[in-house]
Amino acid sequence: TVVVAVDYLAFGTPILLLSESSQQTFLARKAPGAWKEFAIHCAPQTDWMHIDPTTGDLNRASDPAASADGAVSTIAEAYRGQSGGICLVTGFHQPLGAAKFEKRHLRVVALWPRP
Repeated sequence: TVVVAVDYLAFGTPILLLSESSQQTFLARKAPGAWKEFAIHCAPQTDWMHIDPTTGDLNRASDPAASADGAVSTIAEAYRGQSGGICLVTGFHQPLGAAKFEKRHLRVVALWPRP
């Protein structure tokens, strides 16, 4: 037996691991139908993670070193300064043939490890 997990919205992985050297975009994989009003909310707040409100694609917009948001500062020295957050991505989806939009959500972890 093969079990396949399917969701309305995904990014291909539940952990978004950002590299140090390049601008990255994580393309939203969406169920068929119309989509609108994508948003992202992370804890702690991660100002460097942005979402395109029309497509749902995620990318890092700036160097996290420029902002302390999302940085680890209270645990072991080995982890100090690492940037990351647990994020809730939301968007409104109108399935094919449906009359109204429904709010969909997805949780992801965004990490930007630094040496």
